[in-house]
Amino acid sequence: MEELAVYAILCSVGYDFNKEYNKALDKLFLENQKNNDYLELEGMQQKDAILHTLSIMNAYSLKQNLFGKYLMKELRNIYEESELNDFVRNMRALYKLLPELIEREEPFCVLDYADDCLSYGDKEQCRKLYEGAMSYYEE
Repeated sequence: MEELAVYAILCSVGYDFNKEYNKALDKLFLENQKNNDYLELEGMQQKDAILHTLSIMNAYSLKQNLFGKYLMKELRNIYEESELNDFVRNMRALYKLLPELIEREEPFCVLDYADDCLSYGDKEQCRKLYEGAMSYYEE
């Protein structure tokens, strides 16, 4: 569920992870065919399935470390391919979609405030905060 939740969040803020979402959902469904949530998601249009995934992810006991690894890996890729201003614009929206139990935990909380540095022109500090969050789970 962690990987599926990450892709649902990324799709919801405008990133094209539709194929990855479908692949993760198919894998979960094949591994857990008796899970009614996955069966229901498989039967929905993708946009509806993504929205429903966001609504049910808080009911699951997401493994924070696994969720974080998936999320930060994908954010790193997006960050490296984006202009800072474009990346920043989506991070506040992404932060608002995080599961309630982890949004105030490190490294997720950084997504809520890292762009504050830009208000006084400190791009370097902004980048440092984001890069620190994205490397939190690296070994």
